[in-house]
Amino acid sequence: MKTRAKSPMGEGVVYLTEVRRSRTDWSKEEIAYLERAAHFVRKLRVSVETDHGVTDEGEPWFVICDASSDEVLVHFCRIRRRYVAWAPLLDSSLSGHVFADLIERFLDRHAAAVAALPACMNDDLLPRPASAAECSPFFV
Repeated sequence: MKTRAKSPMGEGVVYLTEVRRSRTDWSKEEIAYLERAAHFVRKLRVSVETDHGVTDEGEPWFVICDASSDEVLVHFCRIRRRYVAWAPLLDSSLSGHVFADLIERFLDRHAAAVAALPACMNDDLLPRPASAAECSPFFV
């Protein structure tokens, strides 16, 4: 992004037309991968909503949210040609340069994390009876 004029305080003037030109949304192929991830979460019997957009810096984001609570289940973004996925169920965020691989890693880890939850914490996802010990906040 070019600056064309300097102010007396040394700040550059940024022309928004140039910023808009550098904005890139998700490609059709990337959207297909993201919708596949949302479909996978739906198969776990979670009603989800998706939303996406582009940041002020021109980098795309996509979220999958629980429709009943509006809680973010996973957030995907592309930052400087690197893909990132973050979800509360994951130990840490995932990142990589190949989007298909990142989606697969997220789906694998998400499925493992959901399967490890006690039934009382996720009745909709795990249709098995919960024991009193599993539902205790002190369950170890």
